[in-house]
Amino acid sequence: MNRSHSAPVHRAPRSIRTLVSALLAFLLLVGLAPFSAGAPPQAEAAPPSSPVNVLLHFKDAQGETVDFTSYEASAVRQGDTLLIAVGDGSAALDFRDNLRFAVYDRYAAFNNQQQDITGDCFYDEEAGIVSIPARFEERLGELAIVFWLSPAHAAYDRFITSQLITDAVQLEHEGRQTTMASDIEALKAAAEAPATSPLAAADEPLRSVPFPGQPDAHYQLNPYTRLEEFDRDQTEKQIAYGFPSHWVGSYGFGAFFGTHREFTGGASSDTDWNAPVLDTSASSYDEVVESYLAETIAARLGADAQFGSSKGGTSFVDRPVTLGYGYQDDGYLPGHSPDRKALARGGCGSSDINNGAGTPLPIPGGDSYITFKGVYNGSQTQYAGWYIFFYKFDAKSGSTGNTFQDIVGYMVAAPPHGGNVQLTKVSTDPAISNANGNYSLAQGVFAAFTDEAASQSARDHAQGRPWKTWQEAQAWAEANADVTLVTGNDGSSPVVRDVEAADYFVVELFAPPGFRLSDQIKTLSVHVAENDDDICSIAFEDVPQSGSIDLLKVSNNPDLTTGNDCYTLAGATYGIFADAACLQPVRSITTALDGNGNGYARADKLPIGSYWVKETKRPQAGFALDPRVYPVVVSDQIVTRVNTASVTDQAKLNPLSIMLQKKDDQTQEASPQGAATLGDAHFRINYYDVNGGTAESLSALEPRAHWIVRTDDTGSFLLDRAESFFTHTDRHGNETELPYKVSGSPFYRLSDGRIAMPIGTYTIQEVKAPEGYLLDETIRVRHITDADHDNEVIETFEAEQDGDLVTDRVARGDLSFLKRADGAAKLAGIPFKLTSKTTGEWHIIVTDKNGMASTQSTPAHPHGANTNGNDAQFRAEDGSFRMPLTLDTEALDASAGTWFGLASNGQSAPIDEQYGALPFDTYELEELPCPANALFQMIRDEVVIDETDDSLVVDLGTLNNTAAGKPSIRTSAYDGTTHDPYDNEISANETATIIDRVTYTGLTPGESYTLEAALMDKATGEPFLVEGDPVTASTTFAPEDYNGYTNVTISFDGSALAERTELVVFETLSQEGREVARHHDLDDRQQTITVNPVSIATTARDQESGTHQGLPAEEVTIVDTVMYQGLVPGHEYRLIALLMNKDTGEPHTVDDRVVTVEQAFVPDASEGAADVAITIPGANLDGATFVVFESLYYEDRELAVHADLEDEGQTVAYAYPDLPLPPTGGSAEPDRPALAQTGDPLTWTIAALAVGAGGAAVIAYAARRNRPK
Repeated sequence: MNRSHSAPVHRAPRSIRTLVSALLAFLLLVGLAPFSAGAPPQAEAAPPSSPVNVLLHFKDAQGETVDFTSYEASAVRQGDTLLIAVGDGSAALDFRDNLRFAVYDRYAAFNNQQQDITGDCFYDEEAGIVSIPARFEERLGELAIVFWLSPAHAAYDRFITSQLITDAVQLEHEGRQTTMASDIEALKAAAEAPATSPLAAADEPLRSVPFPGQPDAHYQLNPYTRLEEFDRDQTEKQIAYGFPSHWVGSYGFGAFFGTHREFTGGASSDTDWNAPVLDTSASSYDEVVESYLAETIAARLGADAQFGSSKGGTSFVDRPVTLGYGYQDDGYLPGHSPDRKALARGGCGSSDINNGAGTPLPIPGGDSYITFKGVYNGSQTQYAGWYIFFYKFDAKSGSTGNTFQDIVGYMVAAPPHGGNVQLTKVSTDPAISNANGNYSLAQGVFAAFTDEAASQSARDHAQGRPWKTWQEAQAWAEANADVTLVTGNDGSSPVVRDVEAADYFVVELFAPPGFRLSDQIKTLSVHVAENDDDICSIAFEDVPQSGSIDLLKVSNNPDLTTGNDCYTLAGATYGIFADAACLQPVRSITTALDGNGNGYARADKLPIGSYWVKETKRPQAGFALDPRVYPVVVSDQIVTRVNTASVTDQAKLNPLSIMLQKKDDQTQEASPQGAATLGDAHFRINYYDVNGGTAESLSALEPRAHWIVRTDDTGSFLLDRAESFFTHTDRHGNETELPYKVSGSPFYRLSDGRIAMPIGTYTIQEVKAPEGYLLDETIRVRHITDADHDNEVIETFEAEQDGDLVTDRVARGDLSFLKRADGAAKLAGIPFKLTSKTTGEWHIIVTDKNGMASTQSTPAHPHGANTNGNDAQFRAEDGSFRMPLTLDTEALDASAGTWFGLASNGQSAPIDEQYGALPFDTYELEELPCPANALFQMIRDEVVIDETDDSLVVDLGTLNNTAAGKPSIRTSAYDGTTHDPYDNEISANETATIIDRVTYTGLTPGESYTLEAALMDKATGEPFLVEGDPVTASTTFAPEDYNGYTNVTISFDGSALAERTELVVFETLSQEGREVARHHDLDDRQQTITVNPVSIATTARDQESGTHQGLPAEEVTIVDTVMYQGLVPGHEYRLIALLMNKDTGEPHTVDDRVVTVEQAFVPDASEGAADVAITIPGANLDGATFVVFESLYYEDRELAVHADLEDEGQTVAYAYPDLPLPPTGGSAEPDRPALAQTGDPLTWTIAALAVGAGGAAVIAYAARRNRPK
């Protein structure tokens, strides 16, 4: 080969060396140096930071690599220089007497990328530091620092001979024997021979110390062995070749031993994968060695080939075995890897020749050999006793003929064995085992070890944790034992041949079916067999087995049935059968309750084998019969649980279809009257886990579960749709998607997922009437009882057909007014048309001789007397209103009764004298022309009848017929937030809003008018003040007609109100600064608004302790009880809890997210309490103190906040209890108490601190913190 001289070693000036030595000493002190004295670097260990490869090539006199190794050293940057400490102060890493020093960039790269950068580097022999320009810092992994050393160097013993036993070994094949001798001693002896001069001449590549190897120990390799190159762009080939994952993508070479491939004219011939390993024409060819190497490293045994290879000569891995997948072959063309062939991993053996480009192949005339180094004695115990070989190929490019670097590598191969072994298994009681099909002598697994301690460990492992299958035990034995034996049907194992002669300790790992595992360790002496019939045998005896069956019976719904007297798992009977059809009973067991309320039963002393278990009688109450048949395999000395963990019974439930049916009390139909609706009625359903409960007995109990549900617009609550939505249409025609379930517990479900109700007692009570109806507070008690059958579904709900019928009466009121002519004469006989704005139903009422008109039923004026008798002359043939051409005033009857009752289904409610004539609705009152009012403008007005008007008469006062320019006004005030004309209650918050609807008459169309509203305190009769100022509002408008209406919006801050307050709206109409009309009446209910102050107070406690102190646990739950007042019953509100860290004053976070919890609820009364549970990880909360902030929302409006970091009632602290000090003279600390275990965790939400409900609470908190004091 053409070899170039390495650049001379650069020596740094003494000052630099001193500085470097000091730096190295510092690095060693702080632990940055790669290794310390007495701790040699380990090849192929986890690399240190910024690693650089250090390669040691041990050379003979001809410069050939006879052994090599590598390790990694860390680089530390100093200015523009990288300092690599290659030494550790020991002689083994002191390279001052190296034969050559060089540094290469891209040392193992192909395509002529390798660069010798030695001239840019220097090696400080005294400090043991190599300096490299810092420009190479980004690719330190591609650099190589190379030292050529003599085998006489101390590193040779440290890296090469320390893991070897160099004694010769004997090989035998087909009667022929040979000896393989290590070349280590010869190499060391030659290297230690006296040299002709201490150093070689300047132009000589080596010191003149010859150390040739032992020629007879160098077996010449097949000169046409197939070689592979692995570069970074050939990872597909490496993966196809089965490389360990940490080797994929790395540089290097591979060699398929026992192959043959030639190149002619740069083109590759097909590969012969079954060629000899050795060169049969070479003098060192040995048939016995060839046979041994072919059976171990040539991979003719495929996956069974037993050898490993090494990148650096000191750490081995199992050889890569090709998988047969596609890869990129010569010239990067698609190819196919050989199937189940193995190859060894090699590296670069020279460092003074560029590796060029092209596919590598051995040089036919070169010195390609493999040599025996010794028996492995290193730390990798799986290779203990294996033979280590070193191989080298003189290589060149198959396409260009250019010389490559040498390809070198190490392999470790399994030694040959020599004895035959067989094991026999017998039963201690053949009379039982031979007559029972559940007992067999087959598949007993035994493991033999040459190390007695290993056999004891295996025995203990098998006794303590037996494998589930014999295959698992066999696999473990094959991976860990020296010999594995598995018995057949006759109790004997197959003969295992070629077992290395030695004394073995045999243990049973897995007993055959039906037998107990032996705990014996028996000794078996194996000698080299003279022939195949020379067998070393051993026998084991085993005892037949027996076991137990137990059964744990649980509920499919423990949250429902645990502690529930309506359900019990006791008294269930299960049969144990010998056949799958359950016709051959063996035994029966009956469940009793365990400490957790589950059913438990057990049968002992059962022969091993297969059984089938089936329930033959259901439990005593509340559960269906389990129809399943459970196969059970009884194993020795094991209690086998039926169905592995438990069997499950289905709790009986009733899947009601319609649970509630809401109807109109008067019509008995599911059709509302007027503007009322049967939708959105709220009912509270309480479930009590008692049988036959009464209203009196239940009053002292807490319900096990409860739900607040609402009816749809047909008045129904459908249980099977309880978690879905329906479309609700309000009186304005607006459609809203509402859920049937408003709040409450999760629903119970059948096994098929349907919602159903459990056995027990129920109370049903309406808590919010539908709009326009009066609340029915009757408590209805209902029962669901068990049924005497085995099915899960029961139908025993004691209620009316088609659901529990609940009827509400629509709110009904009346109106009255006095009719005058311009404030003077009372006008009699004036007809008024009164029209429902919802149904369109209209009727005519007439003023009497005193100018009075009323719809109220009195003895002299009942609803049923000539009911709606004035309608006839105003009704067209199609039933619509029509003003007659000539009004028959004589036919008008002021005493005729009035009744509105048209429902949504077109039917009319029957007349009932005890109720008002007008159902919940808005009515238009329109004066009709007649001779008596011909000179005046007609009056038009709107009248609202709401729930507060039930059984009352809305007095419209005096309706004046005025001439033009004599206006009059009436008003009706309602909630400006909900915009509900029937809602005359508002919450006292910062943005309380009232809308006052002002009905006017007598105005001049097109002219400008101003309405001025003022709030009056009804209790005092004085103006209502906010911060000392009266609350007023005004609007200017121009009417389009002489009568009509307009709205005045009044907003104010009501948050200072501490008690319920009634406000009355006074309105004044003016034109050009002159008052033209007013409506000031403190007793007018239509002008009155009730303001309810909203407030909350909270008390936080740890759920486990029930106090303000808790113990850290895996999870902790804080329950914050929020007391509220001023809420509207039946409306849905939201509580948002924010968990604050009291020490920091900031929100508590989990995974960088603020912890908030939102809880929706519907109050039954204006005052009450609701709980909010906050569950968080709690293992690290020792010393933590939390404060819970709460915000109350209605829709998107915040109504109230309780956020006081110093409020002890809102505070919960977590800490371990104080522990006692250790006794005097002792140093041991007392154990920490185990983490407390909480119950079932409640749902908790970690919300992002962002815009939204949770975010709003946090933002509001931040705003309050920064608010000026």
